[in-house]
Amino acid sequence: DRRNEGTKFGNIGNAYSDLGDKRKAIEYYEKARKIANEIGDRRNEGIWFGNIGTAYSALGAVRKTIEYYGKAYGIALEIGDKRCEGTWLGNLGNAYHNLGKREKAIGYYEKALKIAQEIGDKRNEGGIFGNLGSAYRNLGEARKAVACYEKALVIAQEIGDRHGEGVWLGGLGNVCRDINEIEKAVEYYSKALKI
Repeated sequence: DRRNEGTKFGNIGNAYSDLGDKRKAIEYYEKARKIANEIGDRRNEGIWFGNIGTAYSALGAVRKTIEYYGKAYGIALEIGDKRCEGTWLGNLGNAYHNLGKREKAIGYYEKALKIAQEIGDKRNEGGIFGNLGSAYRNLGEARKAVACYEKALVIAQEIGDRHGEGVWLGGLGNVCRDINEIEKAVEYYSKALKI
């Protein structure tokens, strides 16, 4: 049962990832990916590529992260898996953001946002708006950052995501501090702290 064998390798990879041993996780994800490739299971091959990318991200290997997320995205595109396509686009945006390539990150975020909205994935839509807010903040575009953080905040409140709500309130506080609106920043930070 090759499919199940691959799944078990991947699950062991997930466990090692949870333990913080990302290199060992990559080893098992790669075994799972090879089996998926051998049996023609493109969907799972893409997922294992993505998990490898996430492990490399945790190791700070951004170039490897981009390589593996790119492979995962390519497979999602090929098989028409919109949810995974949006996920890997968003993750590519995060990787480019971590490289300091904010404009490129924004391009990936906007593509991921379009997919999230198209398929009705509110949780990812909110997260992408928040990531866009962070990218715009880092570019010094306070107005755009605030608009994105506010959209992320509204979605977090709509879906009952208290953690996300706190994160986006903190993001709004950061932008207000950047533009020297300290009283507003304190207000946002206080709301985030309460959550």
